[in-house]
Amino acid sequence: RAMTNVEIYLGALEAHGMLLFTHWQTADRGSSDSVLAKAQRVLSDASEADTSLALAPNALSAIHYAQGNFEQARLTLARSYRADPYAEDPRGIVGRLFEYNFVDADDGEARRWCASYGDRFAPDWFAGSCRLELMAWDPTERPTADSAWSVARSAAAAAPELIREPVSTQLEMLVAGVLARVGAVDS
Repeated sequence: RAMTNVEIYLGALEAHGMLLFTHWQTADRGSSDSVLAKAQRVLSDASEADTSLALAPNALSAIHYAQGNFEQARLTLARSYRADPYAEDPRGIVGRLFEYNFVDADDGEARRWCASYGDRFAPDWFAGSCRLELMAWDPTERPTADSAWSVARSAAAAAPELIREPVSTQLEMLVAGVLARVGAVDS
């Protein structure tokens, strides 16, 4: 089927917003406030005009997050996921949906997105990382020192060799949070 002029225009609007967003990401942040404002406006216009677009709300959610508008970031990213759960970097989108819900203190949704990530992308180090975050801070979790270390070892082993060392350090810091929570100071 041939695209209509409106579909072509909306695709171009989304592409324009993505170019502005990419420029803002790579530019000196102090001198790019006007680029950010324009990217936000164009991406918002594209998202409102066509709810089937996935890239525009994905980028818009990153802008909201950078501005500290965590609730809006979460809602906008969820909209992007609904439009296309397999759009550009599904690992990043599902991972960010976990993070945004975790930061927003919505433990139920954070658990759901962490489980979804683990189901879709295991083995992957981030699946273990989000599990450890939940073990350390989610009041419904009942972790043990042994379970935390087991998750950390599995996740570190799943990390690509190039980033294994910094990932292992991050995972060990999360284990420390679990150990503090369970009172296992000698672990």
